[in-house]
Amino acid sequence: MQYENIKSTHVGVFTVYLFWVACVFDPVGAFHSLKFISIAFILAYLGLRFLISGVPRSIDSSYLFICILFIILFPVYGLAISAFRGGLGNGPFIDTSYISSAVYMVCALLYLIPEYCRAASKALVLSLRLLCLVIWIGFVLLSFQIESNFLFFFVDNGAAYIGSRNYAGVDFYYIYFVASPMLIFLLCKQCWDFFEVKKISHLVGVFFVMGALFLSGTRASIIMSLVAPFIVWLWRKYGAKSLFLWLVFAMLFIPILGLLELPVITGMFSSNETSNSEKIGYLNTYMDLFAQPMTFLFGQGFNAHTWSSAVANMLPEGASKTELTYLEMIRVFGIIGLGLLIYALFLLCASKRLIKTNYPWVGPSIFLYALMSSINPYIFSSNGMLVMGFAAGAYLHVRKKDY
Repeated sequence: MQYENIKSTHVGVFTVYLFWVACVFDPVGAFHSLKFISIAFILAYLGLRFLISGVPRSIDSSYLFICILFIILFPVYGLAISAFRGGLGNGPFIDTSYISSAVYMVCALLYLIPEYCRAASKALVLSLRLLCLVIWIGFVLLSFQIESNFLFFFVDNGAAYIGSRNYAGVDFYYIYFVASPMLIFLLCKQCWDFFEVKKISHLVGVFFVMGALFLSGTRASIIMSLVAPFIVWLWRKYGAKSLFLWLVFAMLFIPILGLLELPVITGMFSSNETSNSEKIGYLNTYMDLFAQPMTFLFGQGFNAHTWSSAVANMLPEGASKTELTYLEMIRVFGIIGLGLLIYALFLLCASKRLIKTNYPWVGPSIFLYALMSSINPYIFSSNGMLVMGFAAGAYLHVRKKDY
């Protein structure tokens, strides 16, 4: 590939850093449209870079598949099925997450150049460490009841939600940023670094990120903050084969937790808990929808709430999809669409090629992020595509020294 020897420029590196920091701290573009400005910058620079260096003559087929899937296939297919089934023209088009996701994957094409992929890795670490610092500062302010507008600046700009979660009478801090799920990537990197070189600074880094992810307060973030080090240890020792070991462990450990009847665990997974009850309530509607061969095989496309009463009744007001990502994939794109997504995720986390790069920690990161996304709409979001685009770039570059 002719991009291997291209050197980065200060402007290009700045653009990558700005893109990451803006997406992490201004996820909805409310702070002077910083996110949209950063996207415009990186697209302009990407276009200029392609004009100077040309379009790559050869690209790894798996990388090409991932790019085509997210940039072309999902948006175009979703629009086509939507037009065929009546989702266009019947009401406001609000089902935009799959289309906007393509924009972030286009921005990630800059990582075809190894030095910009390296810059993205460093930007990921910097922006997410800053996020951890903000969460820890928020924790101190809330714990000592110090009056400050610090956290509410992020709340007012749509970047954070502050409160508490109660499970079986135990209160948990809920210092949740829209970008908080991305912390699993930083946690996996910190754990990998520690298992690679056992230094106190690396161990401190692990607990620094674990605590921030735990303080995010969702069930997924609390659980992942605790299990991620074990998963990374297994992954580093056994590679993607650890997926099987993890499955065996989960099958043994989960029933034991059930037998112990720990109140907090029971409260987290109780069907009476509001969020759980809501998600369980979706299942009957999904089963009815998937009983229709047309929907199960080909999906409903975008904006189905405008013509499908079942979908309209299932969704909260103003929403275009539920939090059950993989069931939503079947509903929107059909079972083949889900299969394509699973295959893309498999390539990004389980491929042996990734071990040959300087980003082997991306494998367990994608796996755990995909698990979290099963009950949360993370993948097809700005931050989901931010890390997916980086993971695709990391997958591409083998045998490159990064440190």
